[in-house]
Amino acid sequence: MTTSSARLGLAWEQYWSRFLPYFLITLAVFGLGLLFGSLATEVLTVAERVQLNAWLQRMISWERGHLFTMQIYRSAVITNLKGLGLLYLLGISVAGIPLVLAMLFLRGFVVGFALAFLEQQTQATGHGLGIVLAALVTQNLFLVPLYVMTATLGLWFAWTLLATSQRDRVRPFKALATYTVVCFILALGMFWATAVEVVGSPFLLQVSRLIH
Repeated sequence: MTTSSARLGLAWEQYWSRFLPYFLITLAVFGLGLLFGSLATEVLTVAERVQLNAWLQRMISWERGHLFTMQIYRSAVITNLKGLGLLYLLGISVAGIPLVLAMLFLRGFVVGFALAFLEQQTQATGHGLGIVLAALVTQNLFLVPLYVMTATLGLWFAWTLLATSQRDRVRPFKALATYTVVCFILALGMFWATAVEVVGSPFLLQVSRLIH
């Protein structure tokens, strides 16, 4: 048992040390997106804030009136799987790695902007926007890690091709198999993440309607 545990611990350390640099890169890119997204709210004009707030209220009203249905769930799953699929394909084409990072930055920017704007609106007016903010956090609680992990795998796979394609033509195929299998597992996780998105967010919005 001790020997098996030691081997498992060593294998985990090797696995983690191999993927850690790519994970830190993707995390940094997403973090930069969050930062720039939150800062972007500071340059909004009063008219733009009014327009965004009106759009937000319409979206909240729509979400409150549309609880879980299989049609909404299916549509959300397809949209999220398309995002993961695009990251996977860009990872296979080594030249697409800058686009992987760009997609991750853009998603961070959108999340950061939405969180900052809602937080500012909550401080300014209240009106249950704190729960709307919680709904947004719930929505991204599982989605964001899946995107980050897929992007991490894409970076790792691309570097594997660049580092070994001239020396060893077998390893890239093994890397491709690993990349594909793990991405497939992450895609399965997307079904759960979408369920949280489709069920959790509308539920919190219903709570906000009951409170206010």
